[in-house]
Order: sequence, then structure tokens, then C-alpha cells
Amino acid sequence: MESSVHHFASFNNQFYRKSIEYMQDTAGTKASKWCAGCHDHAVFFNGRFDKPIKDQIDTPEAQAGLACVSCHAMTHVGSTMGNGDFVIEYPPLHELASSNNPVMRKVDRFLTYLNPKPHRATFLKAFHREDASEFCSSCHKVHLDVPVNSYRWFRGFNEYDNWQASGVSGQGARSFYYPAKSSTCNECHMPLVDSKDPGNRSGKVHSHRFATANTAVAFVNRDEAQLKATMDFLKSGFVTVDIFAASPVEEAKTDMAMVRRSGEGPQAMSTFAVGEEAESTQQVVIREVGKMAAPIDQAGVAFQSRFQRCAWMSWCGRRKSATSFPAAQ
Repeated sequence: MESSVHHFASFNNQFYRKSIEYMQDTAGTKASKWCAGCHDHAVFFNGRFDKPIKDQIDTPEAQAGLACVSCHAMTHVGSTMGNGDFVIEYPPLHELASSNNPVMRKVDRFLTYLNPKPHRATFLKAFHREDASEFCSSCHKVHLDVPVNSYRWFRGFNEYDNWQASGVSGQGARSFYYPAKSSTCNECHMPLVDSKDPGNRSGKVHSHRFATANTAVAFVNRDEAQLKATMDFLKSGFVTVDIFAASPVEEAKTDMAMVRRSGEGPQAMSTFAVGEEAESTQQVVIREVGKMAAPIDQAGVAFQSRFQRCAWMSWCGRRKSATSFPAAQ
């Protein structure tokens, strides 16, 4: 889908382009290959990343983004540790489909239309269906390390572990709530949509629009359809917030939670590691648990109203309320 952020993952995305141009200006091209493994397949796998991207920004490769083969030419996902841990190969049909002869390309399309089975067998792997979330983790989980930033290990983003630890995956023991049916990444982000494509099944195909949380790219591209699809997705009600318990404002502690890692002193805690990341860092949160009222939903609407008012005053730095919290029934 040409509107998706996957399509605008490379240098046709002005935000990403400026980030890499700055990175290459300050640190050279070698470190930026860390990003290219997921963002810039057409440039990276053609061996063109040793040359600064600003000198080839207008080439078709730099403007290609992530096309169909970026996902469908992968043959193996090594682990769920992310950072492009996959194997990608030119598919057997590559020479015919990418021929410089337009007649040969038309023959390829005609043969695919007549018998799509070989095309489907080549490009739709078992892990695309059976291990979809693990497949997505190969790029949707990222960290930076000393060879890249000449500093230390940093978590970039980690959508896979967040999914796995949630109730949506059906694998998160810490989740309070579970939907009636667990879901993989593609079951939410690639819903069935109406289509007259020859490959449709009962008039439906899986959307490749990936209308998720990025409204900026659609806005700057003036892509109203993608922007609307993204906003509709965000407003569809799949995100809820449940407050399970509350502590009285007057007893709230102002000190940040501290964390100790093996062999290190106290450090300010900004995010909590989950999954494999938590196991590798051996983080232990040290905090004092005060009085608590829970569960809130059994204490009535009046309790919730008082909690919301006190929480707001605490957020604003005002501690004037002396409201007492009734114990949960």
C-alpha cells in the first residue's frame, strides 16, 4: 500500500531523511547501517550505503521505502531480539518480475493472474501467518549499542515485548484483563477490507495500509485517506484505561522509584523493562507501598470522582486536599 508508513520508511520520509543525514554528517555512514537494515532495504542491500545518502537522495532506491519484498522476500527470522534479525533472499521469480523488458514483466503478471499459487507459495511464508508477531519483532524492536552511539546500550523502541506482556497476546501473566480472543500484530493492524483484487477471498483481502499511530507522515504527505484511516483506528475504542487502585494524596511519595542493577548503584527509573530485556538487565524496583484502596470499581462513582480530583491536584503540584478515601468494600 503506497500510503502506508512502511512505504515511507526510507528517504521519502523527510523526518527519517534528516535524522540519517545528520547522523552521517556527524558520525559517518557506517553507524547509519544499523538503521538501514530495517528502513532502507533498496539502498542497503544494493551495497550503496558506503556513500552518503545526501549524494543519492533522488535515486529510485532511496525513494522506494519498504516495498513488498521487504517483508515477503524474508526467509527466516532468527529471534525476537529485533534489530533486523532476519534473512532475506531474492525470490526465484525475481528475474522475471524485475526484468528491464516490459514484455517480460507483463508475461509475469499474466502468468500470476492465471495461476497465483506459485506466486503465493514464494512470497507468503508460514511465519507470516503462524508466527506473525515474532516476524514483526525483527524490525519492531530496536536497541542501540556502543558501536552505534559510542556511549552505551539504549533501548530504542520495543513493540514486540509490549504486545507479549499485554493481555492481547494471551501470554502476559501480569495483565489483569484478557480479550475473548488473543490477537497477533497483523490481526489488528491488517484487518480484512473489501477488494476486487484477483487474489481476494470472498471479496476480502488483508489491508496493507497499516493505519496505526503515525499521523505526522500522512499529514505532511497530504494523504487525507491515510490520515482519516489512522485517526479512525485510534478512535475505534481498542485503547482503554483502567485504574485498579489509588493511594491517598497526602501519603503519596514525591521520590521517584529507584532501580538497582547488579553491580551498579541506584538509578532513576524512566521505563520498566519487560520480556527478554528485563531478564538480561536483572532490574529490581525498590519502592515503599503505602495505603491503598482497591479495586476502585467496587467503591462506587463518588470514590472515583474524589480520586480523580485529588490526582489532578497532585499532578499540578497542589497538596491542599485533605480528602480521605473510604476503604473498598
